[in-house]
Amino acid sequence: MSGSEGQSVYESADLVALLRKQLENEQPAPYQGGSMLSVDFSSPLGGAARAERIRQMSHNHVRFAPNLSHETAAHVSQQPAFEKSRFAQEILVKIQHSLRRMPGVSSSESGEIVGQLQEVGQVISQETSQLVDALMNVTLDQEDTDKAVARLSLDATILNAEMDDKAQTIRDLRAELDAERKKREQAELDVKKVMADLQRLREDFKKLQEKATRKDEGADADVRDDIVKSLEDSIRYLEDQVNNRRSLWLMKHSDPHSVARAIETLADSVQDNQAAHQSILSMKTRAARGANNYPDTRHQGNADARPYGEMAPPPRPPSVFQASSRSCAVDPPKFGPLQAGPPRAPSAFSHERRYQGSASSWSSAQGRLAQAGNPFFSNATSSFTRPPTRRPYQAPTRYRHTAAAEFQPGYAPEHAPARPGTAFGHHQPPREYYPQTPTTSRPRYGRPAEPSMSEYGSAPSSAGNAAAARGILSGPLVHMNDQAVAAWNESIMELYAMIRAFVERHANVPDPAMAMKISTLPLWPVLLATYHPLSGKEAASYLDIHLRADNPKCCLVTRVIIDYIVNRVWVPNAWVGFDDDCTYALLELEKDLEKTQGKKLPPPCVVFENSRLTQTTCLVATGQPSAQRQPLLDRQAHILEAIIKSEPLAFHREKVGDITAALMATIQPLLNRLANPADAYRDLEQVADLAWDLSSKILTSRLTFDFRFPEVGARFSSQSMLPIWPALEPTELQAKHWRVALVTTPVITCRNDTGSNISAHSVALADVYCMQ
Repeated sequence: MSGSEGQSVYESADLVALLRKQLENEQPAPYQGGSMLSVDFSSPLGGAARAERIRQMSHNHVRFAPNLSHETAAHVSQQPAFEKSRFAQEILVKIQHSLRRMPGVSSSESGEIVGQLQEVGQVISQETSQLVDALMNVTLDQEDTDKAVARLSLDATILNAEMDDKAQTIRDLRAELDAERKKREQAELDVKKVMADLQRLREDFKKLQEKATRKDEGADADVRDDIVKSLEDSIRYLEDQVNNRRSLWLMKHSDPHSVARAIETLADSVQDNQAAHQSILSMKTRAARGANNYPDTRHQGNADARPYGEMAPPPRPPSVFQASSRSCAVDPPKFGPLQAGPPRAPSAFSHERRYQGSASSWSSAQGRLAQAGNPFFSNATSSFTRPPTRRPYQAPTRYRHTAAAEFQPGYAPEHAPARPGTAFGHHQPPREYYPQTPTTSRPRYGRPAEPSMSEYGSAPSSAGNAAAARGILSGPLVHMNDQAVAAWNESIMELYAMIRAFVERHANVPDPAMAMKISTLPLWPVLLATYHPLSGKEAASYLDIHLRADNPKCCLVTRVIIDYIVNRVWVPNAWVGFDDDCTYALLELEKDLEKTQGKKLPPPCVVFENSRLTQTTCLVATGQPSAQRQPLLDRQAHILEAIIKSEPLAFHREKVGDITAALMATIQPLLNRLANPADAYRDLEQVADLAWDLSSKILTSRLTFDFRFPEVGARFSSQSMLPIWPALEPTELQAKHWRVALVTTPVITCRNDTGSNISAHSVALADVYCMQ
């Protein structure tokens, strides 16, 4: 090597040292990356995608790499390598220009040094590019490796968690297996013990059987004969005791069916005496023949159903809504107040039905339409305007060949509806037979009983019956006195007691979720209507509270039953379907009664018609003079008397069954969850039978009864209400301005329009549940 070449090499070495010194003196720039750690688990790149990624990284690379150590990174510049390469090449170019101008250096030597410097610049550029590419490949491989490691670590973590779960599951299964194994062992021990006990019992039974066999074999036959003879003597003595008291028994059991069964038992006891046996059997035949005059509510073949005559009236708790004793209990009493109402005369009549004789001998009630707010009572504006006149009711001649010809109207067609409809649309007849509005013959009635005629007032005399036969339907005067009013009150209390007994047995259990369960049923608007005049939301709130407590719920169910009976059973329309003539006569009577109505009550009435809920505007009698109203009541009484005199047993059973089915369909959602449907139907049938019996007496009475339910929210009045709760005096409740929260029974007033002066009497007060 010549001297010039050696000098150029040394100068090149000095240049490289200078470049290294400058690169080392540069401080690394601070890290500008984000502060959030993120992991990309995408698969490694390959092919064109990898080359493009390396190209982008090479163009934007930084010599400071994350994988370098801290000591190495402290001496490395963060500027891109290509910029350093260009900076070094610029230095080389400046050196080349300096060499060319440097004096004392020949052109050949300077040209050789310049050529070497250019080669150095090219080497630097090429090596820099290669180093950057290699670094980017290493960096990308490192990233892929980190991602793979992260994926493996995550998979390992997931596998460890799954293994832990499976291990825990295995431990739980083993524990359950151990528990089941212990149970099986215990069951096997119990089975072994039971089998041992059974074997011991079998052995004991065999021993006892052998002992009894040996005892029977050794027993003396004379001892058995003495025992049989002694038993026969005892039975004969008891029969004599019973026979000696049969007259007293008959006084207490006047039901013909019970008498017939007693006579049959007596006949069986004297079979050894043929003459006495035949005589007693003839008495049974007469008793059974007399029983046909007493409609029986029992269905044939149903051994569980009992007629009302056989069933003793339900035991009346301390009161029927109005208790006779008072306590200072804080909580409400169970379905009944703790206060007694006004003095009421005791009952002067029995419970059995009396269908024999003239129905005019019954003194019951004929009333006006009730006020609005009754959920079962539907009416609309009357389309008939002809005023009634006091004139004899003469039927058309084409109907006078029948038994009830004098009651047959002339407007009705030849055919009659097969069955009358109920308030809830069961067996609804064609509507063309029925006026679209209720009449004054659809009152809210009180309940009579069967005392002598002096208790309820004078009955139509034979002269009145003769006048009726001649077509003059007006009857004699009806005399009302305190004894008759007390009898009416006792009858109403008897009905309330029977309804209360049914409710306390089958519908006394509250249900906190009952309001939610029945809110979508057709019964819901009916229950809301009992809280008139409250809004729907307020009524729903009251109803939800009352269904959660036993006493208010019992009162609510009782209200529903009484409301239905008053407006669907104690009306003339309930008696249609007996025969064509009487049906048309009742419908004609409804037309005439509608003509005396005209005053609309603002609150709507809710009623079920053909399983559809409708709201109509109620009408109420506008206080027509007795000259216009009383002839219609007389006409009604004579029509019902004709039906009652010839009422067959099948018709009675059909009507009672319809009433029972309608009531059961109505209150079914309110019954106890564990109530027996058969028992509930049987007990409700007793209520329906009594209600039908009352209907026959009410509609033949010629008196006007008015049933009015006080409005919810009204102030308590001791003149017309009795408190079920709270246990305070009525005067105290009135003085403290308590208000009505729930009405159970209506206010019942009786009016006698048969005389020259109108006499009004208070029969019963409303039973109400109060609130402060």
